Amino acid sequence: MPKVSIIVPIYNSEMHLSRCIDSILAQTYTDFELILINDGSTDKSGEISDYYATKDKRIIVIHKESGGTSSARNSGLTIAKGDYITFVDSDDTISTDYLSSFTYNYDFEIAGLETIGMNKAIYVPISTDTLSSDTEIADWFIKDSDAMYLTTICCKMFRTDIIQESSLKSDTSLKRGEDTIFVYNYLPYCNSIKLISNIVYQYNFDATSIDQKYSLNSKECVNHIYAKISSIEKIEKRFNVKLNELKKLAYATYLHLFYTHLKSIHKDEKISELKIFRDSSNKLQLWQALNIKDYIYWRILPIFPSLQSH
Repeated sequence: MPKVSIIVPIYNSEMHLSRCIDSILAQTYTDFELILINDGSTDKSGEISDYYATKDKRIIVIHKESGGTSSARNSGLTIAKGDYITFVDSDDTISTDYLSSFTYNYDFEIAGLETIGMNKAIYVPISTDTLSSDTEIADWFIKDSDAMYLTTICCKMFRTDIIQESSLKSDTSLKRGEDTIFVYNYLPYCNSIKLISNIVYQYNFDATSIDQKYSLNSKECVNHIYAKISSIEKIEKRFNVKLNELKKLAYATYLHLFYTHLKSIHKDEKISELKIFRDSSNKLQLWQALNIKDYIYWRILPIFPSLQSH
């Protein structure tokens, strides 16, 4: 029976952490190690983690300075001893049959999840299937590349040897989208994928304003676009497919976040930010992905920033 490393990044999660850990310890599949990464929490998350470690020898606790979710996950990856790795967020829970739902016979396995928030649960659909050829994987990815069950790092089982041999890490420079990019960067190493429809992961959705929380300045926006497009191009090369629509969606997403950032800053800063963004975007050939109307708008905005409404 293969051993699984469960990595949980933790930051100020005292309200939900015990519930998360209890759901993991209740697994019917018992051959696992639980790696709790306390990422500089200022509440009682560290104490809670240490308490659980005294109760179960499968638990390993790491206390580190705050570096963000990606940094915490990477710390877990460096010490993981399992044959497989899965990630659980500290405010989420998993069903008792979460680990036993996976077969441990494929390069990549993805199970079903539901999002819980705003007083309701939403099932994120996925159909059970086995993908064992490049053509099958490519067709599936083209169809579901932006589906939530694929773009989150959760509800998935990764092979440790693939992660280690490819030196795959979570990008610590990104403010958002790092889950998707980790998954996209993992996919080119996969020759077989198992999709499992069982709903075994409960994702706690934060209803706070995503736009305000994750608006990006010019350099951050360009950095995010580069990382996303780079990961997409790796998939294009590996599976010999064209993903132009997905690239356009990536551009549009980060343009929206940059637009939100512009609305919150002074006119003088706005002009400077737009010029930096324009020059960097030329190198990324961003403009080729825009329709003519959006192209004109973004090209003249640095000259006439008042075109952006507040």
